Amino acid sequence: LLLWVMTNKFHPEAEEVCARYEKLGVAGFKCDFLDCNDQQGVEKIYEIAEIAARHHMIIDLHGIFPPAGLDRTYPNLVNFEGVWGLENAKDTHEQQIIPYDVTIPYLRNMYGICDYTPGAMRNFTKSGYAPSKSHPGSPGTRARQVATYVTLDSPLTMLCDTPSNYYKEQETVDFITSLPRTYDSKLCLSGKLGETVVIAREAAGAWYVGGMTDWTPRDIKVSFKFLKKGTWEVKLFRDGENADENAQDYRVETFTVTPSSTADIHLASGGGFCMQIKKIK
Repeated sequence: LLLWVMTNKFHPEAEEVCARYEKLGVAGFKCDFLDCNDQQGVEKIYEIAEIAARHHMIIDLHGIFPPAGLDRTYPNLVNFEGVWGLENAKDTHEQQIIPYDVTIPYLRNMYGICDYTPGAMRNFTKSGYAPSKSHPGSPGTRARQVATYVTLDSPLTMLCDTPSNYYKEQETVDFITSLPRTYDSKLCLSGKLGETVVIAREAAGAWYVGGMTDWTPRDIKVSFKFLKKGTWEVKLFRDGENADENAQDYRVETFTVTPSSTADIHLASGGGFCMQIKKIK
């Protein structure tokens, strides 16, 4: 269990609160709404990190500036927001969010890890999207939401939607939850700032590839030359044939490749794809 707290309310009583909840088995806290980077604010997160470490608890810093090395001093700081995350879809026009997503891997993630909070199951095309605080959804396709779990550096992430929506979308949930959260290596296979990005990550000998586009539909060619010799099985979660009209439309395919193989993948407007690649021989 991680508990959500208001940083400025949590900080004055952090020692007492951490001691209490450590005994109850709580793993840590998501500290939100610091919303500053002045000297007092920075001192608060140093103190929170140190207190939490003494109580063997992790901290996710939400509502805060990008990381600047503090997580190396206190490794129990497992994520930072410092990014215009998916929650902004509740009150932001879709034309801003989609191109922003394809800048984050090139810019924000250069600072380090980011708490983007992806995972929306209600997905909309450019013309069909409208911000809503009471019944929120995401611009772009379902496959794009899945791709975000690979394209962004985020060792502690979440499923941001209401639980009842996930019960209806078990195939998507199973794909997302089978993805690792930490990786051994990372490659940028292709992309252009503000237009496309294709990221490959390796964990325990398996590879995971995520790609996304802006509002322009595109055909992406993925080369598998980064794989070692042998035959590999690919499980691909991609935009469905009707994703340009129904952003929730997706398709899951399985096929085999070798390092000399390539795959042509069509990305719908606001679309994406995600691959799991495991060696079979």
